[in-house]
Amino acid sequence: MKRTDVLFVIIFLVSLNSCFLSSAKNQNVTITKIGDYPISGTLFDVQVVEDIAYIAEYNSDTFYILDVSDPTNPSSLANYTVHLPHYFEVVNGIAYIAAWDEGVQIVDVSDPTNPTKISEYNPGTTGYQTIFGNYMLVGFTHSTHIVDISDPANPAWLSTFNVGRSVMGAFIGDNMAYLLSWNWTTENSWVYVYDISDVLNPVELGYFDQGNVFVDIVVKDNYAFVANDFLGLMILDFTNFSDPEVVKIYTDRGTTAGLYLEEDILFVANDNMGVSILEIGDKSEPKLLAEFWDGGSSTELDIKDDLIFVGDTGEGFEILQVEGLSIHKTSGFGVWSIILVIPLMRILARKRRKKRESV
Repeated sequence: MKRTDVLFVIIFLVSLNSCFLSSAKNQNVTITKIGDYPISGTLFDVQVVEDIAYIAEYNSDTFYILDVSDPTNPSSLANYTVHLPHYFEVVNGIAYIAAWDEGVQIVDVSDPTNPTKISEYNPGTTGYQTIFGNYMLVGFTHSTHIVDISDPANPAWLSTFNVGRSVMGAFIGDNMAYLLSWNWTTENSWVYVYDISDVLNPVELGYFDQGNVFVDIVVKDNYAFVANDFLGLMILDFTNFSDPEVVKIYTDRGTTAGLYLEEDILFVANDNMGVSILEIGDKSEPKLLAEFWDGGSSTELDIKDDLIFVGDTGEGFEILQVEGLSIHKTSGFGVWSIILVIPLMRILARKRRKKRESV
């Protein structure tokens, strides 16, 4: 290949790279409140599915269902009474709600105006649950269960693990379960990692013992982002499960309660400091892109397009709009550079071959 051809390829790759790399310093991001719905008490969890928002309010034993098709004017569809609702998940028109001493309540919400109980799974005090495939991971005060929910009317126990610890949160991906475990007696916290590819026999791979209160976790590429309550955001490298490393403890925004990760953008509910957006391409140095706070205590959030749906104890359910944020799915040269450069190389080779044949 001629030097001019090589130079062209290099210029092409650099240009491509600049298109895909997310640049925090060039983003002018703003967050504006556009709507709210008055809910008093402790908003424990929030999830938005299509144009429906689901909110668990702990103190009043209420599971709220709201129409947010007009985000500037959310309206009530139904309120469902459930005892001390904690974390929940809505999948395929069914809500799985951790309801403390009533276990997991399984509720049909396919008609959001008429939620109806299907069944329950209640072998003990329940603080957390999450769904993966046809299975439900349930955190009790002293152990974790995996439950078959292929028939929601008849949830079936499959296995017990993480014995002696409760679960405050979890992230499941690639057959790995990252559990935020908490010892009720000592108030110590850990991040435990289990291989759950065999749901009948989860295998412990390693853990991180930090000693404070972990309340939420998201994981990407072996990096765990942990909401560490009043000690802020902790970033852990789990490349080696048996010896995880602390990459960064980010305390700039105070208490960290809820997390949502999209590519290299982390949305954070910062309790009494509102909501912040961080660019975490460089795990060792998160960059603050924007923040919003109008009082109250932001504990949970969910994201849909350019909207942030926030459970704010003190301010109720709030809807924020983000402007100026660019989220790129590829950083660095990555696979798209390789895919695109191959036909370019073929074109250049064909061009040279034709030139030789014409001589």
